[in-house]
Amino acid sequence: MSDVSLPLLALTAFLFRADLSGATDLPPIRTEAGITEVVLGPDMPVALSGHKQSQRAELSETATSDDANTAAGPVWVRFSVWLDPVTALPENGAKLHVAQFHQREGQDGAAATPALMLNLTEEGDLVAQFERAVGKRAYRLVAGGAARDAALGQWIDIAIGADWRMAGGWTEILVRPEGAADWQSVAWDDGMNTSTGHVFFKFGLYRSFLERDPGLADRPARALFRTPVRGTDPRTVLGLAAAG
Repeated sequence: MSDVSLPLLALTAFLFRADLSGATDLPPIRTEAGITEVVLGPDMPVALSGHKQSQRAELSETATSDDANTAAGPVWVRFSVWLDPVTALPENGAKLHVAQFHQREGQDGAAATPALMLNLTEEGDLVAQFERAVGKRAYRLVAGGAARDAALGQWIDIAIGADWRMAGGWTEILVRPEGAADWQSVAWDDGMNTSTGHVFFKFGLYRSFLERDPGLADRPARALFRTPVRGTDPRTVLGLAAAG
């Protein structure tokens, strides 16, 4: 199977170019084909659900995409993210998510909750975290370093392969930081990876638990994404072999 662009994208929230020049000097906006820019900041409304506060600007796969993700056999998704150095790190338990595999409601009524999320942590690490519905566990993809900024200002290629199953599946994550010639496998997990059997992909910026970090909503966050691709042949998806 050759690389194919994911059947994106239904716009699930605001996606726009905000003027954050008052807060910091942004680098020039990239305009090359296949690049999506996502910005959060003081012009972005804060959503309230009970006592929980959030900001989000995400793009989501279409309504039938979980059929492609959870078809018989493993499926791979590759995408690239560039996190602007102006991006404010969350504190006090707030979270900044850059991509996720979310679940649709199961046939037995199982809740539509996240399965796997990619987060930028307080320490500046880029991590992949399985969520509560499938048993919490996390893997560090890129370390933030002593200055907490090593994951910022560089293109990071990420490939996630999974056999999405409620039992007996597996998940592998590979990373290729900017300038690296080879992919590195940073996580292999054979634990439960879906509680509903229906998984779809989202990317963008999503701040959650803002009530824990008052003021974060007024600070900038910006990311660029290359259009994701999906396929069943990992070498093709990783760009290691020609299609055919």
